[in-house]
Amino acid sequence: MEHAFSHAGRAIITLSIEHTFPANGRALGLDISENPSGPETSVCGVNNVDGKVYFYNAYSGTPAGSIDLSPSNTSCFGAVFCTGGPWDEYIYTNDWGSNDLFYSSNWGTTWSNVFDPSFTSGRGMDYDGDHFWTTNGSGSIIRFYPEYSPFDTFSVPETSGQLSGLTVFPYEGDLAVAVTSYGAEGIWFYIFDGTDLEYMGFGQFPITAYNSYGLAHSNNLNGIFWSYEETPGNRQISRLSFEISQSFHQSTWGGVKSAF
Repeated sequence: MEHAFSHAGRAIITLSIEHTFPANGRALGLDISENPSGPETSVCGVNNVDGKVYFYNAYSGTPAGSIDLSPSNTSCFGAVFCTGGPWDEYIYTNDWGSNDLFYSSNWGTTWSNVFDPSFTSGRGMDYDGDHFWTTNGSGSIIRFYPEYSPFDTFSVPETSGQLSGLTVFPYEGDLAVAVTSYGAEGIWFYIFDGTDLEYMGFGQFPITAYNSYGLAHSNNLNGIFWSYEETPGNRQISRLSFEISQSFHQSTWGGVKSAF
């Protein structure tokens, strides 16, 4: 299934569903844990009702274990499994009921906490190998280092509703940032050049979802995983391939066509 959406003067972005599997009870925020030199790739989905982050085989969707959240992290949405950089092998989670980020360096055996710059407005999170990124309520995204300030806040006025999922990934020498909201019918894509965040375009989901939750990009599979409720209580995770075409930077991006 696929659907293309063209935003006037922006990129044309087409999303296609490649594979769908059921979430284990629920999957709010998503992340990817993968070996960059091999095929091992797991999708991680937060289930705050069970107090766990569940792992799924990214190829088959088969459940592949879990870790326990902090007992205090009862309103968890986002989870980040850090690879490389100053937080290598750390796990970070957020909580919409507190001002804290929870972190563990031993795969959830013990947890500590630190201030969350999004307070209770953060939902989806990701890590670019140096900075963390999080949604921030409606209309903005935060880029930050845990325990440090100041932090960067970017306005994303093209979005609508409360932002939910967020993922970042390398794109044409820069960093792509993709976000959705609970009621969104698709994904908004941005480019971050190290200083500015510029809107690229919107890709419409191939199906209609009741609620949209997490996003996570896989380098190994060249796609984005998306968690959602297709109908109330029917919670799914889909792997989306996407194609971005038509320059949104006519001076520097003309003729670019990238398939993921």
